[in-house]
Amino acid sequence: MLVSTLAARYHINPSLAYNAATNECFVFWNEETTNQSQWGIRMQKITPIGVRAWGDVGVSSSP
Repeated sequence: MLVSTLAARYHINPSLAYNAATNECFVFWNEETTNQSQWGIRMQKITPIGVRAWGDVGVSSSP
């Protein structure tokens, strides 16, 4: 399953967290533009039925 459909980006170093109480998965990854001039952390919540809960591209974190 794709956790993000955002094109022209590298999605690297994914991590997965599972919430047993809600049966949801959370995926976190580092994201960089293809020329590596911009980067950040993005995340996505996957519902118990396998749907991307935070849209097609997930959400980005802010410091």
